Amino acid sequence: MNKKKIAVLIIIFIAIIACAVSYIKFTSIYANNQVMPLKGIKVVIDPGHGGLDPGKTGINGEDEAILNLKIALKLKQTLEVMGAEVVLTRQTDDGLMEGGQAWHKDDDMRMRHGIIQNSGADIMVSIHLDSHMPDRSVSGTGVLYYDKSEYSKELAQA
Repeated sequence: MNKKKIAVLIIIFIAIIACAVSYIKFTSIYANNQVMPLKGIKVVIDPGHGGLDPGKTGINGEDEAILNLKIALKLKQTLEVMGAEVVLTRQTDDGLMEGGQAWHKDDDMRMRHGIIQNSGADIMVSIHLDSHMPDRSVSGTGVLYYDKSEYSKELAQA
């Protein structure tokens, strides 16, 4: 292995350790001091895809649906430490369906919509890891919001 690859691996390793230490420190500050800046806020997290709809498959072979769920579960944990009440539209890699029925995307979306509408949430976050295959230079995050709501716009721009 050449020196450049070793240097990159060392940097990645240090970054992972730094993130882990920061996360532990961050969560312990809120958990130990009972600082609850999100107390009284209800958040719905919708991990995109799931079940028979895997979404995109990453270069490592892992489906978007699984990654979305992992991110959603970590986000839920972090928000709860900060005092938020969190509702997930799904907590496993199963699609949403009514008892015994075959899975259909329309039914899945209707059930997600119902969970979101009935939750009484202040904020809804849908997690997706989109790709832009034709142009590999495209990267970053995207935020979609309800354009009829000034609150949604402010939140999206935060």
